Parts: sequence; structure tokens; C-alpha cells
Amino acid sequence: MSACLLVVLTLALLPSSVVAFSATTKSPWAPASWRLVINLGREISTTMPEEWGASGARLSFPVELCIESDRLPDEEQDELLGGRGANRLRVVDPEKITYITTELGEQQVPLKGTGGWNLRLGRKPGHASLLRFWLDTGVSTSHSKVIAQKRDVTLQANQRLYFAAHCWRQSDWVKGRQKLQPTLEAYERAQAKLEDQVSHESGDRRLDGVDPLETLAAYKDMAGLTLDRDDKLRQLLDAQEYLPPPENLPLGNWPGSTELMALAPMEIFVQEKKGFLGNQQEYHLLGSWNAKPFNVIPEDIEDEYEYYDDEEEEEEGEDMDEDFSEEDEEDEIEELSQDISEEKLEKEANRNSPDSMGGTTMVGGSQEQTK
Repeated sequence: MSACLLVVLTLALLPSSVVAFSATTKSPWAPASWRLVINLGREISTTMPEEWGASGARLSFPVELCIESDRLPDEEQDELLGGRGANRLRVVDPEKITYITTELGEQQVPLKGTGGWNLRLGRKPGHASLLRFWLDTGVSTSHSKVIAQKRDVTLQANQRLYFAAHCWRQSDWVKGRQKLQPTLEAYERAQAKLEDQVSHESGDRRLDGVDPLETLAAYKDMAGLTLDRDDKLRQLLDAQEYLPPPENLPLGNWPGSTELMALAPMEIFVQEKKGFLGNQQEYHLLGSWNAKPFNVIPEDIEDEYEYYDDEEEEEEGEDMDEDFSEEDEEDEIEELSQDISEEKLEKEANRNSPDSMGGTTMVGGSQEQTK
């Protein structure tokens, strides 16, 4: 019986007053529940065979996971995740994982019941940590090599699927959003200036073409605004390599801390063994995924989204916003540019390591806490 199911059954048997108290109890080692939607299909940078997924079909199915804090035994560790330090995760009701096809209706996706996960911490407060985990495919009742298929998108039996995501604990998520804000606002202002320049109602009337020289000067100004906008966009995209994106992310529990964790899912890779003896390993981009937590226990029941340690810090932050000048913004962006350069150097070093897979760096790292 999985730890997640055991917790639910235990709470169901307790008196209501005890259950109410237990719902507010926090432990960094408590299991967490997440629901994934796996979306397999051809991606732009994949190295899968040309015919795989060429039709544009997508094979999607949900998977419920129970994330545990128990360390996997040495023989179950995965070398790609550093060969040590991975914790256990369990697939909830693996026999109930299904997808739908037009031809055959509902079909089962055989997955094994246990996987592993590892968390590599970010370099600085507000920077992304790297979450990696794996799930293993099983075998079909017909013992076919293909266990799931939608048109030309197939999933093979006995393969290991690797998942990657950027993630932030709640406090780091807030710090990261604050670091990103000046760069985001600089881009939005540059975009607004460009749109105002070409607006039919309020735009630069020199663009009407009445005076050729004035029109030429207006196009020159517009080119400068476009270059500035593109430069601000590049800075924003670079910053989003390790800072939280502007849009909201799902916040849920994850072992290692009582703080909620925000996830920004990335890719799914599959491991394939090649060579005469199967001693060569290749990794191919197989698709994408998203995740949503459930049974979330916030760190602070009274205020689920309390971001500041105390009122004094919040007031100080408000005062700083009021006095924030263009010089302050330039300093923030300059500091962010330095952080981006450092992150790129580290990413390049990791990409050249044996643990690298395509565009996603899959290297070993530390856990938040050790049990």
C-alpha cells in the first residue's frame, strides 16, 4: 500500500476533530500528491526517427504520483541522476492509466509502480532548482514491443522515461519574480513605445509618406525602437532560463521542506540502448508534460500566500517600490545580466559533461535536506 493511500485511509478512520488537526500538520518528510499529464509527440529538437510523430499526432495520458522522501537503495539508483541521492516516487493505481484512440477506444498504458526523483538546488536565492525524475514503462498483455500508440507516435515497453522541470520553493519563487520584474517591465515599455510609433491613431505621422525625408527619418527611429525591443526581449528570455516565468505556476507540496514548491515542467526524454551488447545509451526528446498538485497543505493555514516574514519587511518593500528610479532599474538589470552570464557558463560546462542530454542538463546534485 502506498504512503499516500495510507495517509488518506488513516485520516478517514480518525475522529473529525483529530482529522481537522492533522490537516494542518506539516512535515518536510510527508508524501506529496501530483497529477501529471504526459504529452508524447514530435518536438522541434528531437532526434527520434523522422517517421516518428511526423503526422503531428499526440499521445496523452494522465498519471497520478505519490512523491516520497524515502531514499532508494543503491541498486535502484540511476547513473544519469548522479548514481546516488534519488528518492522514491510511486505511481498511484498504475493499472488504471489509459488513453483514448478513435479506432480502439480506451487503451491501457502499462507503467511500473515505482520511480525515482532528485532535486538539484539553485545557485542563488530566487534561481531555479532542477527537478528530475523517472518512470519505467512495463509490458503489454500481448508482450508487444509497443505498449501505447496513436497513429505514428509510439511508446515502447521496458523503457525509462526521464522528466525535467525548473522549480522554486515558495520564498524563492517570490524572490525570483521580484528579480525578473524590472526586466519584464523594461521589455513591456519598449514594446509599448514601438506599438505607439506605428499606431494608426496616435502613431508617428511622418510614416504617412508625405515628406520622403521625414518618412526616412521615421523609419530610422522605428528601426531603433525595434532593436531596443528585441534587445529587451532577449534579456527577458535569458533571465527566464533560471527565474520564474511571469505567468503563475502550480504550487504544491514536495518532500524536503514545508514550503510549497512551484513547478515549470520542461521535456521528457527516453533512454534507448544501442550497440551489439546494448552497452551504448542514447537519449531522445519524446514530448512534454504538465503537472497539478492535489491535497495541498499550505505552509501557513491562516494565510496560504503569505510571502513576507513580517509586516516590517513588506512595508520596506513597498517604500522601495515608490522610490525606484530608472538608475535603480538599470542597476537591477545589470546585476541580472551578470547572473545570466554566470548561469550560461555553468550550463555550458554541464552540457559538456557526460551527464548532459540535449538541451536539458541532467546532472547529479544535492537534496534540500537529508533524512
